[in-house]
Amino acid sequence: MKERVKIGYIGLGRRGSYVLKNNISQMEDVDIIAICDLSERKMELACEIITKAGKPEPIMTTDYRE
Repeated sequence: MKERVKIGYIGLGRRGSYVLKNNISQMEDVDIIAICDLSERKMELACEIITKAGKPEPIMTTDYRE
């Protein structure tokens, strides 16, 4: 049985968005269950990237402690 990795992703600036789009969202055994950034717009764009990759919509928060 192949295990899945569940991650929370903090920081969706230039580098963060690039890594999310071109690497993490394309990994079949990784689920992005939560994303965090101070910018609501960046979180919305990241959510689109994640769902277009066929993954479930993540929890969105501006507080990394959540």
